[in-house]
Amino acid sequence: MFEEWLRLRGVKIPIFGVIVLTNSKVMVVESPVKYPVILHSTIPVFLKNIARQKVHIEVGELQALAEKIKENHQPFFPYPMCERWGIDPNDLLTGVFCGKCGARGMIKRKNGWNCVCCSYFDRSAHINAIREWFVLIGKSINNRQCRYFLKLESPYVASRILRSMNLDREGTSNNTLVYKWKW
Repeated sequence: MFEEWLRLRGVKIPIFGVIVLTNSKVMVVESPVKYPVILHSTIPVFLKNIARQKVHIEVGELQALAEKIKENHQPFFPYPMCERWGIDPNDLLTGVFCGKCGARGMIKRKNGWNCVCCSYFDRSAHINAIREWFVLIGKSINNRQCRYFLKLESPYVASRILRSMNLDREGTSNNTLVYKWKW
């Protein structure tokens, strides 16, 4: 896309693609063929290893190009990811994941969430799960969807959770009320 944008403006400079992982705990199952995969800490090494080529653009032109890029910038909004990548949301694991051991299936208790594996107690474990809903599945969530995704039985508990998260609310009744993330 960026190469095409440059080409349309008559700018001919080499473009190097790389996938940068910001989390060192991420495992790459299958590396892409087209682009190398590096950790964010190795960016300086990657840049130093790029073969030096002749000057393609003068400093003044580079500054003008930087201004054009700023003027034409549009935020990248890849959500919801399931829709974007053709993943069926029904294939996703649901439930609240433990922040300590990573197990799925924390149980809602009176003042928070209790892990069935390590007994860790977390008052706000639901927040990451709701964020994941918006990133993965949809632009809005209703009470029924919240109960399904967090594995809750009570509509009252789901309602309290959604109201506590400072989400945008739309709708006039319980049947039409949806919550939206403030991006």
